[in-house]
Amino acid sequence: EALSYCPTSRTFATCSLDGSFLLWDLRQHQATAARPAGQGPLTCVHHSPVTPHLLATAGEAGVAQVWDLRRAQHPVREFRGHRRQVLGLEWCPYEEGVL
Repeated sequence: EALSYCPTSRTFATCSLDGSFLLWDLRQHQATAARPAGQGPLTCVHHSPVTPHLLATAGEAGVAQVWDLRRAQHPVREFRGHRRQVLGLEWCPYEEGVL
């Protein structure tokens, strides 16, 4: 389970071992969206510091996914190939779209 704060939108995202992530709006004090990532238990989540509508998740299945939060029905990108679970991920702080 993990948490990622996005200061530009005043939201944060959480991920869970049930394989879903939630988007929280600090102005409304409640979850505004829930999405099943579909890749087993999630261990990490991270907002892009350059592109605030992009969110990355990863977990025990060894798959990292990138989500466009403007239309987060399906991931826009998947990174497969890890032989074990992904325990951390981070966006490049100065270049758009680099995970």
